[in-house]
Amino acid sequence: MMEKSRSPFYPEMPVPPEEFVGRKDVIDRIRARGLGQVAAGRSYSLFLEGEYGFGKTSLAQYVMRLAAAPAEEGGYNLLPLYVSIGGCATREDLAQYVLRAATTLSGTWQALREFLGRFINQVTLFGVVSVNPSAVRETAPDLATPDALLGFLANLRRTSSTGGVVLVFDEINGVASSDWFSQFIKSLADTNSVQGYLPLLLVLCGTPDRRRQMIARHRPIERIWDPITVDAVDAADVREYLLKAFRSVEIRVADAALEMMTFYSGGHPRVMHIIGDVAFWQDKDGVIDEDDAIQALTDAADEVGRKFVDRQIVDELHSETYRSILAVVGQRILKRGFGEGFTRRDMLAQLADPRLERNFDNFVQRMRALGAIAVVARGEYRFSLPIIEAYVAMRAHPAE
Repeated sequence: MMEKSRSPFYPEMPVPPEEFVGRKDVIDRIRARGLGQVAAGRSYSLFLEGEYGFGKTSLAQYVMRLAAAPAEEGGYNLLPLYVSIGGCATREDLAQYVLRAATTLSGTWQALREFLGRFINQVTLFGVVSVNPSAVRETAPDLATPDALLGFLANLRRTSSTGGVVLVFDEINGVASSDWFSQFIKSLADTNSVQGYLPLLLVLCGTPDRRRQMIARHRPIERIWDPITVDAVDAADVREYLLKAFRSVEIRVADAALEMMTFYSGGHPRVMHIIGDVAFWQDKDGVIDEDDAIQALTDAADEVGRKFVDRQIVDELHSETYRSILAVVGQRILKRGFGEGFTRRDMLAQLADPRLERNFDNFVQRMRALGAIAVVARGEYRFSLPIIEAYVAMRAHPAE
């Protein structure tokens, strides 16, 4: 067995498309309709939509690295601009976020350092950029219109001698319900189409609910997008990925352990990586057996809870009051699979204790208040996020 130095479940970027398990078709579509079009001098708009934690951000970051690579390395020679806009409230905020993101490019593109010089305090030997916040705040209002922002992006493109720009807006939850944001994005795409400022791939990342919110606020925006669904990963793809990752470090996986890790990932890329990574570091003999997998699930559940599930939800799910309820919900997932939800009638029948009826109703009320479950129909519920369901299943696996 190889000496352990780096986990195969968190490979360095850039990574080949096959590392994005179950995503080859999506990447091929983005290449053909998005990157290829922009490299040829045209513009395009995509909406990467999927539930929280299904890998939209990772996919967008991979696409940007692919975009920036030179043609001889299979890339497109485009300028990648990733903008996380969580906390953004106004057009001026949006312009400020874009400007801050642009300054980070000067650590890679030498030509941009002079162009963006007034917004930069320092670029270290390792390319880390220190931003001048006062200069950014002063200039942002001047970029808060579609024309001005497109002119700025066109200058970035010319200065960097790239063929176009890939502009990604991520973390759009806070602005998706705002009238101004939908109108601004629609105007940005339309103005560039008419005025021809630059070849631009505009990418938004969000849940299906966020896309619907934006359409409800400004229906014409629906016409500019090519929605691309980033969905759960098929069990067969999860198995293949886990086997390949363990094989790369000369670790064998027993069939029962493989099936266990595959099932509890729930098709969720982040959970899959965490389970595999925990099992990798725990392994002592070069073989992942069923006992290893059970221990990995226990520790992986803790890590998933810490990283991706709201602390209040975790505390409630761990409370003595709801432990019996959680066990029954978890067993229902194990029996019926992910995404099926649960009903009040079935839950009370399985709890088989009239005294727990009040607790169950309180559990539902509390979980709804925390946003952990949603009502499907009267007396029918489902988890609001797949990663919460995966967490519940791992907490309820047979070892517990």
